[in-house]
Amino acid sequence: MITALSNLFRISLSKGKEIITFGEEIEHVKSYLFIQQERFKDKLKYSINYDESLNNFKVLKLIIQPIVENAINHGIKTKRENGFINISIEKKENDIYIYVKDNGMGIEEGRLKLIKSCLKKGGTEYEDIGYGIFNVNERIQLQFGKNYGVDIDSIYGFGTKATIKIPVIKEGDLLC
Repeated sequence: MITALSNLFRISLSKGKEIITFGEEIEHVKSYLFIQQERFKDKLKYSINYDESLNNFKVLKLIIQPIVENAINHGIKTKRENGFINISIEKKENDIYIYVKDNGMGIEEGRLKLIKSCLKKGGTEYEDIGYGIFNVNERIQLQFGKNYGVDIDSIYGFGTKATIKIPVIKEGDLLC
């Protein structure tokens, strides 16, 4: 637990860098999930699937963990059955897609429309929605443009899928 917490803080700080490797981002989310598993015991299981050749690619730090946190706090924590989170990452041409799927409560249709609208506009004026997902979306769009960011799909009662789209950034690529 102490090691996981130490990794969580170390990667969060990253010597002030905003860009880290995918390997570090995955290590960060694994540490977070380990801590949450200790907290929720058998109620939370997870899997992370990706091609490890992506480990040296670059990514904005702290873009997966806030989405996983939302899945736990808004989907799984309120569910009676065991929760499962699947994180999968794939490279398609010049983009990387990160999928965070959960079998939580899902989002009611009206609320989902509001969230999608706020993501599309960039930001939220509704404080009760939260800010984690909007923060991630805004940071991605500020760095890479409106073609990138976060999208959410959900079926109330069955779960939610968040998709994070970012460009491929290799070692040595300069960021504006």
